Amino acid sequence: MTRSRPTCSVVICTRDRPADLALCLDSVARLRGDAHEILVIDNAPSTPATQNLVREYQTERRLRYVLEPRPGLDIARNRGVIEAVGEIVAYTDDDCVVDQGWLEAPLRHFVDPEVACVTGLVAPRELETRTQELFEFNYGGMGRGLTRFTVDFSGIRVTDAGKVGTGANMFIRKSALLDIGLFNEALDCGMPTKSGGDTYAFYKLLAAGYRITYEPEAIVWHRHRRDDESLVNTVYGYGVGVASFLTACLVEDHDLAALATGWNWIRYWHLSRLYWKSRGRLDFPLKLVLAELWGGLMGPWAYLRAKKVVSRCNLPANEPFAPSLGLALSCRNADAEVER
Repeated sequence: MTRSRPTCSVVICTRDRPADLALCLDSVARLRGDAHEILVIDNAPSTPATQNLVREYQTERRLRYVLEPRPGLDIARNRGVIEAVGEIVAYTDDDCVVDQGWLEAPLRHFVDPEVACVTGLVAPRELETRTQELFEFNYGGMGRGLTRFTVDFSGIRVTDAGKVGTGANMFIRKSALLDIGLFNEALDCGMPTKSGGDTYAFYKLLAAGYRITYEPEAIVWHRHRRDDESLVNTVYGYGVGVASFLTACLVEDHDLAALATGWNWIRYWHLSRLYWKSRGRLDFPLKLVLAELWGGLMGPWAYLRAKKVVSRCNLPANEPFAPSLGLALSCRNADAEVER
């Protein structure tokens, strides 16, 4: 018996970036393939700009605006999967532009019921500054190569889950995401942890016995940061996020493999780069190397702090709700502490 392709909901989580979001929505509107709906999750906005922008796309009947007052990317991702009616939830970021064929190849993989997630290629949307070139060519960018592969818990250490993809381009089976307990809301942007929520979701899926496929034909184009200060903040956030992810594996899942992965990450990534930089054989600014290393050292404390932030303004993540002013204000107070 031939299985039909599953239905798909596209989810774009955004926060106060209407100019980027407009480009993203324009690209989604040109998609080939059938997206059942397009959800814009407006995460703790400071202005009504995003809501006003979505109103301009009212001719797109599939488009739906959802306000999520609690700040945090994983909180917004969870709201997206709760609201989604599709069997597959396709996530991209507001600073990405999707390729016209973005939906086609990934949805074919979900005919296999063992595949819970498909990730895709994240390519640079522009390479106009030296900073953007550094990030893409010297740091490694956000891509995972041009070769298709599928992994499960037998083919990769679950604490190496970040190698399978990134949240800027991921398709997840809704039932599998519900099975693992949704995204960890203490991780990623809007929290002290700054990133790592997508990697932890991949980890949980692999640990639960699901398969993840990397499909390079599914392409999104990401706007890399243009200036040095933004890139320093980005790589610092990656450092915090990796260490926070490993801390979550240790604290929440009692996975001692996280300790070995953390040591290897420090040894083979950070210390080796410092060594080659000292010998003049690494074309990557020292301040960026040190920023990511410092972020890694801060990660464990960031995760524990983020758990407190989440508990302070927590509402069950698996229950839709009507936003209240009191909830929004309490979360904004917690969010202000994160920024400090």
